[in-house]
Amino acid sequence: RQNLERDAGQKAEFAARALVNDISALVRGIEQATRTLGSVVRHIRPDPDQSRALLSSLIEADSAIFGAAIAYAPEAFIAGTDFAAYMYRTDSGLQYIDVVAQEPEFRNKPWYKVPALTGKVTWSEPYLDVDLSGVDIVTFSIPVYEDLDAGPRLLAVVTADVALGSQRERIKKKSEEFGDDIRVTILSREGRIISVDALDTQLSRDVTGVYTIPLAEYAAERGREDVRVLAERMMQGEHGSTTLVGLDRESRQWIHFRPLAATGWSVAVIVEEAQHLEAIEASELREIALFALNLFLVALVVVTLARRITSPLRLLATAAREIGRNPLEAKVPAITTRDEVGDLGDALRRMQVDIGQYVDELKATVDAKQRLEGELSAARQIQMAMLPQLPEDGQLADGCDVAATLIPAKAVGGDLFDLIPLANGRLLFLVGDVSDKGAAAALFMAKTVALANLLGRDGVEPAQLLGRLNQELCRDNDACMFVTALCGVLDPASGEVTYANAGHNPPVRFGRDGRAAYIDVPPGTMLGVFEEATYREMQLELHPGETLLLYTDGVTEATNIELELFGDDRLEAFPGGLFPSSLALVKGVIEAVEAFAGEAEQADDITVLALRRTESGRVEKVYEMRGGIEALAGVQVWLEACLNEASIDDDLAGELQLVTEEVLANVIHHAHHDLPDAAAEIILRFDPEEITLQFSDSGPAFDPLQEAPEPDLDLPPEERPIGGLGVLLCKRLADGIAYRRENDRNVLLFVKRRPTG
Repeated sequence: RQNLERDAGQKAEFAARALVNDISALVRGIEQATRTLGSVVRHIRPDPDQSRALLSSLIEADSAIFGAAIAYAPEAFIAGTDFAAYMYRTDSGLQYIDVVAQEPEFRNKPWYKVPALTGKVTWSEPYLDVDLSGVDIVTFSIPVYEDLDAGPRLLAVVTADVALGSQRERIKKKSEEFGDDIRVTILSREGRIISVDALDTQLSRDVTGVYTIPLAEYAAERGREDVRVLAERMMQGEHGSTTLVGLDRESRQWIHFRPLAATGWSVAVIVEEAQHLEAIEASELREIALFALNLFLVALVVVTLARRITSPLRLLATAAREIGRNPLEAKVPAITTRDEVGDLGDALRRMQVDIGQYVDELKATVDAKQRLEGELSAARQIQMAMLPQLPEDGQLADGCDVAATLIPAKAVGGDLFDLIPLANGRLLFLVGDVSDKGAAAALFMAKTVALANLLGRDGVEPAQLLGRLNQELCRDNDACMFVTALCGVLDPASGEVTYANAGHNPPVRFGRDGRAAYIDVPPGTMLGVFEEATYREMQLELHPGETLLLYTDGVTEATNIELELFGDDRLEAFPGGLFPSSLALVKGVIEAVEAFAGEAEQADDITVLALRRTESGRVEKVYEMRGGIEALAGVQVWLEACLNEASIDDDLAGELQLVTEEVLANVIHHAHHDLPDAAAEIILRFDPEEITLQFSDSGPAFDPLQEAPEPDLDLPPEERPIGGLGVLLCKRLADGIAYRRENDRNVLLFVKRRPTG
């Protein structure tokens, strides 16, 4: 029964995946064709005859497209005229409609209004096209912009329609490939029913009579909380499986649902239990019959053998319990039979003797092990105490976030690291790996750390420090042990890193954009090999937000149970620049290595040290704009340079530039009345968590947040009063916005939070 139910669930899942792939391919084709049409409209601005030909070509090229439209923005086609064309399929061929004449209020329809206001491509909710085609459709719309001197302006909205009726038949044929018991439901982003194959009902309409009623609401009206929860999970873009009793059928159903990423829809495939009950019942009858037969045979065997073996087994069981309580004094009965039970009695007596010997040996072994573990535990504590204790926030030096960890492969290890704050806010760092493991390596590691602390605090440069360490470690090194090490000094104020290498692994540099690369390191001899070794220094600049990761070969040479190495490539591909702090980066690297190794035993000590240069304090930029509307170009050039220097991402930079243009245009026209010598001041501030734009002018007192008219976006563009859209845009883009009158100047403060994560 479980296998059959599992097969039904898998059948639903496979069908859902196939349908999602099929619909995604259909959607991608429609979107690509519509984008191509939008590109043509943008470059040639077709006249009515050209528009008719373009729409006809688009519809005939893709049988999934029911209709298409080119709807120009007001005054965008030809000044003083309005033009919008729509063409759709009919039984007799393609029908062409002048939308302006047929439906004058078309710009209030979601298929035009949403992309025109947001500037984004969108798939509409399902609706009945009452005024034009008269069928249930969904529409893919894209805004088309033209480039003007004052900036981009909406030229037109280009659409492609999909008739729900024809696509339901297409989906039904696709689902029948998996069997007649497959049914499908497709929900829009708002949970409205696009395909109603899974419900024994007609498409219900909401109060407008145009949109289909959301499935969650449909289920709530019928008291079906489980169906309502399922609909909301589908609307949220989840994927998964569930079982429930049908909405319109009194039978249990297996349901698998998956999101359709391109449109925000969700596809649910349903398999009815009734189709599988006969197979399940037949399987259950066979299993019951086999079980009854097996039970009878087992009972027969047990009754036959019980009398022969039960009595001596009881005696042996009693003796075994006595041995468990007192193994040396328990009495084992003599079993005279020459069968397995007799052998068991002899084995029990031999076991009693062996247990006595084992107990004595175990006591001696445990005592020795406890003494050794105590000594190793004390040695581990002493070794770890020699390493620097870092603050939890990682701020060992101003402008630098530091974190490090050392995980020995045994109780004690041979890896080491050191961090020493120097004069003038600089930070000395050192990572090393002793050539052996265990107690000998731990002693050599302790000697190296002690010498590094003693010599490093004198402020010597990395190459000098490695040279002096090498000379000290070469003395009395009868065991011929050596240390690979990389030493450097970071100046957080300038970002300059000076470093030298003694045969160690090259560090990885993680940028703020998540990219990583190994840095070049100078060649150098391991410490402790010969006293005459010399070391060369190199420099690099660490920018704010960049991280330098140092490690030992326990990271790159970690192996899994298939004996594969973690390797340099995996470390370089690790997204270290996306972690919020050095501590999070160190933990992330350790977790990645442990996940790769899996159940494989750790073979080498692991040490990871991360240094991130952080931004300190506020950065402030000031610009004075003097003149009329032509001065805006200079402001935008200055603002773009400041945002690029601060590594602000393109989306946030675009919003800040748009707000600056809207505010200063209002200042020029309304506060300064286009005077050529009027001046306005712009102050750009970068804080760790937010970016602030402050605009001030000497015009008459005017609070745009209170006194500017609020535009009614529900009115057609030709009926709306001019003004107010710029202020509305600034309000919607801002995380904080405020106005004040200060020193006879208007001051507008616009705040935008930096993205996190």
